[in-house]
Amino acid sequence: MSLETEIKNLTAAVSALTQVMQAQAQPQPQMMGYNPMPPGNLDPRVQQPQQGFAQPGIPMPPSGPQTPGLPTMPAAPMFPAQMVGGNGQFPQAQAPMLPFNDTPSLVLWATAKYKALGPERGAQIQPLIQSMGFTALNQIPPDRFAQVYQAIEALGA
Repeated sequence: MSLETEIKNLTAAVSALTQVMQAQAQPQPQMMGYNPMPPGNLDPRVQQPQQGFAQPGIPMPPSGPQTPGLPTMPAAPMFPAQMVGGNGQFPQAQAPMLPFNDTPSLVLWATAKYKALGPERGAQIQPLIQSMGFTALNQIPPDRFAQVYQAIEALGA
């Protein structure tokens, strides 16, 4: 069977199905007493104000081009207790989710990072740790993990 013959057969089948569907389509019966109202007029007892006239006590919207969309909310205010940390400085931005959560996983991550950076750039990790006041990775407390992570990631950039 050729492609043209197959297309003709499918076209005929679709046409036949369309005719059957149109023949079966019947208008839905109206419910007794159902009288649809035109859109916008929800209650016929309430008169809608005419366009261009203000109702008493309700200000008219400004005329002119309106910008669609949601209003922008201002940033939450920062109070002095939130702005200054315990050390008298502004808090640092939250680090992304760290790939380690304890000292052994920090050591494994730093070793993998050393291998990924190569011997020249990886060798910069030890002086970086020393510049932070530590002689080895296992001396770094968990509250400084984010700072160490950001510093070592900066070596790879």
